[in-house]
Amino acid sequence: MPNCVVTVFALDEGGESEIKRIAATDAEFFEVSQQLLNDRRYFSSMQKALREIGDVTLASHALLLELGADSFTINYEWAAPYVAPLNTQLENISKRFLEPIERLLARQNYLDIADIAKFAEEEADFAEQGDFCAKNDIDRILLVPVKNDFGEIQAYLLLTNVYDKGEINSVSLLQHLAPVFSKKLRDTALRIKQD
Repeated sequence: MPNCVVTVFALDEGGESEIKRIAATDAEFFEVSQQLLNDRRYFSSMQKALREIGDVTLASHALLLELGADSFTINYEWAAPYVAPLNTQLENISKRFLEPIERLLARQNYLDIADIAKFAEEEADFAEQGDFCAKNDIDRILLVPVKNDFGEIQAYLLLTNVYDKGEINSVSLLQHLAPVFSKKLRDTALRIKQD
């Protein structure tokens, strides 16, 4: 084709699968971003986005924990057909429940606890959270903060039982989507003020 440049390069088998994984993750990011930003129906767009994230990452739950002054609530959640939703159990829970998580996030930009039972044994202040997870058959959590324009955490994107074996890099996907969710939350807050 005229005026086109083609680059050909060779990859070993591991390199090719990683490039495919990056491409699939990027494609998923654009898909979810479009759902969030182009749908004016706030609740519907949030639910669709979480369902898409949950489906492609093979998670048990995909949810958004919104932080208030002293508590947090799940207003948006997708749950796989084989598990019960968590939103009825996590309404207006004290932010104290999140303190061990916030302590860990002070040192890193996401939290991936691969074995919650083991983690709860090692971290004394995570016992209550560990019990909650055990009661709900949650073995693993992946959590990424959603920050506002001032860099303050306003919510958390949370996936449960994600084992990172699919074609999507779950950590990368959530980290790239966090600002998009932040924008959606900000736009909605402005619309509520205007009404």
